[in-house]
Amino acid sequence: MFCTAAIFTLRSVKSVQGVFVSSNIANVKGVTEMVRKISLILLCGALFILQGCNDDSDPDVTPPTITLSPAATTYNLTVGDVVPNITATAVDDVDGDISSDIVVTGDTVDNQSEGTYTVTYNVQDAAGNNAQAVSVTFIYVLPPDTDAPIISISPSNLTYDLEIGADIPTISITAFDERDGDLSDHIEVSGDTVNNQAVGTYAVRYNVSDSAGNEAQEVVIQFHVDYPKAPEDAFELFVNGEAVTNDVLSVTESELVAFSIQVAGSTSLSSVRLVSPENFPINFASIPEGWNTWRGSNIDLLALDAKSSLDVIAFSNDVLYAQLPHVNETVTQTLRLEFLTAQSAGVYEVLYVHDFQIEVSDAGVLPESGFLRSDFSFVETGAVLAYDLNSPYATATPTYDEFFGVSLMPDGTAQSFVKTVDGSYSDSISTTALDGTAIDNLVIEKGFTLDASKGEVIIPQLQTSDELGVDSSVQSALVKPVPANACNYFNGFIITPDGIVDENGTLISPMEGLCHIASRESASNLYVLDQEAMEIKTIQIKSDATIEVIDFFTLSNLPTNDYEVVVFNESGLVVKEQGNANAFTAFLLSEDPENGPLFDRHIVLSETEISDILVTRNAFGTQLLVANPQNTFVTLYHSLESDTPVKEKIAFDTPIEWMNLSSSPADWQTLNFVVFGGRNANGIYLKHDFLINSYD
Repeated sequence: MFCTAAIFTLRSVKSVQGVFVSSNIANVKGVTEMVRKISLILLCGALFILQGCNDDSDPDVTPPTITLSPAATTYNLTVGDVVPNITATAVDDVDGDISSDIVVTGDTVDNQSEGTYTVTYNVQDAAGNNAQAVSVTFIYVLPPDTDAPIISISPSNLTYDLEIGADIPTISITAFDERDGDLSDHIEVSGDTVNNQAVGTYAVRYNVSDSAGNEAQEVVIQFHVDYPKAPEDAFELFVNGEAVTNDVLSVTESELVAFSIQVAGSTSLSSVRLVSPENFPINFASIPEGWNTWRGSNIDLLALDAKSSLDVIAFSNDVLYAQLPHVNETVTQTLRLEFLTAQSAGVYEVLYVHDFQIEVSDAGVLPESGFLRSDFSFVETGAVLAYDLNSPYATATPTYDEFFGVSLMPDGTAQSFVKTVDGSYSDSISTTALDGTAIDNLVIEKGFTLDASKGEVIIPQLQTSDELGVDSSVQSALVKPVPANACNYFNGFIITPDGIVDENGTLISPMEGLCHIASRESASNLYVLDQEAMEIKTIQIKSDATIEVIDFFTLSNLPTNDYEVVVFNESGLVVKEQGNANAFTAFLLSEDPENGPLFDRHIVLSETEISDILVTRNAFGTQLLVANPQNTFVTLYHSLESDTPVKEKIAFDTPIEWMNLSSSPADWQTLNFVVFGGRNANGIYLKHDFLINSYD
């Protein structure tokens, strides 16, 4: 109504004015002033009327708006993270920007403490309208717990050396975690129970974990319970007859080392034992007092023993020989001497101990054998035509073994030779049938040499000689005619591929396979290889040449196939794998095949050629010697009882084709020796082996 009135009034004024102006044009000046005044009055009235119109509109009820930058209202943070910088603005449709009027309430955010913090933003415009409050939540959590607790011990020692019977030390164990605090009650103890009455190393383990599953670093405390250390003046250790001046012995792999001890007179002991670590397989042999004298030792010694089968040896002048193992690099190991006192029969108590180190160096190549490395005797005989061992003609008392035979000299004549412990002797042989014998045509075996091309068998015998103290008419070599197809000569029997024949070739006892006979000393059974039947027969040949078959072994039972036989003798059987030039397998005859299995073990050999094998058994165990006529050494395998036999070599100046062993077990003082020879050698090699007590 007010607006309509105002407009009408204005229009009326305008009309009046228009009219007024047109009617009184003469009085222009006066009218103009009047019009000006009236216009001012009308203008003020119009403004008043317009203001009145506004006052009649809707009141200001629109609240302002709050905006956040960034717009997020929830923040997930890790303790230590910086509080996000948030900008809050407020705008009102009437009042405009009212950001400065924003009121912030709520929590004070602590970014160093775990928790949930809420901050609220609010504002009001001039008309009293409140904006919708905006809340921002800051959630602070601890970082993942990756810190493990710590175990502390007091005293801080991790190793304790205790003499047997000593008190076990008291140790304080605590554990602390940054989050969980004291965890000492949660420590778990595992490992060994320490027994201070028994020698050994005991490991006690301490572990703990926190609520997050973090495991502390394990603490392991070791208790070494041991015997007392031996006084320095209680004994003296000798190695190879030399006194040891320090506790580190430097030796070479496979070396044969002689240990011995001299004890102080005031020491009350019954024996001493030498112990080596389980991972350092030294092969030991203990030798009686008599051998020490023969070896030139005059030291008052204690027996040393590390073989469980030998147990403890009482006081005597014994020496312990150790065959050292092979190594691929220099290895240092600790050996121990245990000094024992007898408590009762078979029961011993360790009085004290002494540890020393042995440093074994790698030879870099296949090492020479310590078992048969030295003390070789060389007898210059010329090329050996025939040989035998253990002559019935004694040259000394007690009986010492002799090696004798016939050799071919460079001028084509034959000569006899004899080797005894006292020296050697040789003499010309007058038997003209031997002159000019071609050695390449010979089959040389212990006890005979067969020359089938000439139809002769040469049987060596001990040459009559005053120098040897034997008054006999025995010839140096007996030569007998044999048929051209003769392949063997055994105990006076001429053998062909068909069986036993007489000198004229007439068959007496037929049997195939007699060309390959293996025999054992003091054993009545013979072993015959019949390759056609693929069998090894156990037989006996009676004095009338009749043959009795006792048992047989089928070669198909061997764990190999597609092979050819290359060696068969009293030590065993060697076969070569077909299609593999260097693959051989040796099957060893057992120590007592008459009462046990024929073969007791086998070993794979890598050789280019094998002409002979020899098995010996002594205090060290079982050894296998392999002759390859292409080599100037014999390969030795020892420790055959173990899973990892040791391989060594015995070096010579000339190739070795055959080997044999002399042994007389009836007399323990007999000097056993191994004989090495070859048809192209200028003599024979002999090695005394005072350790041998039996052989194959």
